[in-house]
Amino acid sequence: MDTIVLALVLVQVTMIDGAKVFFNPEFVVKVYPTKEASGTPNTLVAKGARCVITLSDGKFLSVVEPCDYVLQLVEGKQPRRR
Repeated sequence: MDTIVLALVLVQVTMIDGAKVFFNPEFVVKVYPTKEASGTPNTLVAKGARCVITLSDGKFLSVVEPCDYVLQLVEGKQPRRR
């Protein structure tokens, strides 16, 4: 009997309201810092977001983690503490 093993890897980040959200890193299209993260007020992203993750289905996640941390998670590396 053949055995098929499937593995799904999900990444956890924190939304600006404190909720934890999981996403598949294979669906990430773009990761970019918010203007707030660089010291300029945001006009399109909710206050408190430091990074925006765009997914292949057109949805985006505004998260409190910095983009370098998110990129390490997406790349499968063990990120340094925030």
